[in-house]
Amino acid sequence: IPQLEPARAAAMHDAGMRQYAVAKGYSPAIFDARNKGPMDIDFSGMMDRTMAGFTVSLVRQGAKDTKVKLRFDNVYYPDLVAEYYKVIWAAVDKQMFLDAALD
Repeated sequence: IPQLEPARAAAMHDAGMRQYAVAKGYSPAIFDARNKGPMDIDFSGMMDRTMAGFTVSLVRQGAKDTKVKLRFDNVYYPDLVAEYYKVIWAAVDKQMFLDAALD
C-alpha cells in the first residue's frame, strides 16, 4: 500500500484509534497524552500497515471499457480505505491512460 503523507497518516491513525475505542465501549480519552502513565498500553499495532496489502483486478469488457476492482487486506478503518483508494485509483487511472496508446 502506498505511503500517505506523514501528517495525514498520523491524523487518520489517531482518529481510527479513537473510533475503535468507542466501538469497544471505552472512552477515546485513553489515547490522550495526558493519560500516559507507567501502565500505558501501546495500541498502535492495531492499525499498523506492516501486513496490509491490496489487489488490483482488471477485466476488459469491451474495446473502450475496463472493469477495475481494488481489494484491501488488513486495512480496517473505513476512512483509511477511502484515502488509500484515492491514491491507488490515481495511479491505476494514469497507467490505463498510458496503456491506451499501446492497444
